[in-house]
Amino acid sequence: SSGINAEYGGTLFGGNWCLPAVYLAGMPKCGSTDLFEKLTWHPELRGARSGKENHYWARTRIGKSANHLIKGRIAPKRTFRSYLASLGSVGQNELLIDGSQSLAWDSMGWEEWYWYGGNVSDGPPYTNAQLIHRITPNVKIILILRDPVTRLYSDYLYFNNQAYGIHENRTTETFDEAVREEVKRFRECVSNHTLHYCCYSSENNPEVRVWIGVYICFVRDWLAVFPRDQLMAVSLEDYSQYSQSTLNRIYQFLGVSKVDQGKLGVFLGTAKKANKRPVNERSKGDMRPDTELFLREFYSPYNSEVARLLNDTRFLYKK
Repeated sequence: SSGINAEYGGTLFGGNWCLPAVYLAGMPKCGSTDLFEKLTWHPELRGARSGKENHYWARTRIGKSANHLIKGRIAPKRTFRSYLASLGSVGQNELLIDGSQSLAWDSMGWEEWYWYGGNVSDGPPYTNAQLIHRITPNVKIILILRDPVTRLYSDYLYFNNQAYGIHENRTTETFDEAVREEVKRFRECVSNHTLHYCCYSSENNPEVRVWIGVYICFVRDWLAVFPRDQLMAVSLEDYSQYSQSTLNRIYQFLGVSKVDQGKLGVFLGTAKKANKRPVNERSKGDMRPDTELFLREFYSPYNSEVARLLNDTRFLYKK
């Protein structure tokens, strides 16, 4: 942790500043945007002035782009002062939520940016979880997870547009080819390195993010530093089907006041779903059955480990 001390040790500057009390830390394409919007409906929960995601801890503090598809250093490191200013003020009895879903998993480029000496055979010298714990050890962590097979397909189609610099015609066939190649590469990595190293390797393909669905790597890292009562894992499938009861469980976990259930029900009944799958994605259809079977076989042992660690069979994602 000498690297963490070097960056954030000591008194930075005077004044009253509030860091997030809650991190909705992951995962991408798992409904985090919709959950963030529903959570901040509660009068005691507030998002940052800059919006749901600023990606400070995982990306911009070291000069990486907030866009995961842009490699290399693209800007000066964002200052801690700038990050604090982007959060805005917090009222009495309000909890600030940082919804940067990159926080749970993104340490890509650590070989260049996280180097502080020592053994790097097991991945980065410190994780985002260790960094957050060092600075704010009493925060609450929420991870929203999804069946990793459907997460990967959604992720692959979603990031196929000009905003992300991708112009190819992605189909069920290109998806099948891409995932088989990336799974093969990942398995070769695991045969030569630790699983932890491979989950954080910068050799992972950012356009086919197979490794993000190996949730055990990241859940284990967060539980290595945060006690179980400070981390809550939510299933997107559960949240989609039982939104009101899931939100109530999260509100209880965060320690905020109970809300009027009638008003919450009306809100959920009228609110639009955020990041709903667009028409151009739906027109691609479902992935091929053989692709799905291949991915289910790949993810199955990792899902079992997550379910055991969390003591929750919902995360087995068996079909």
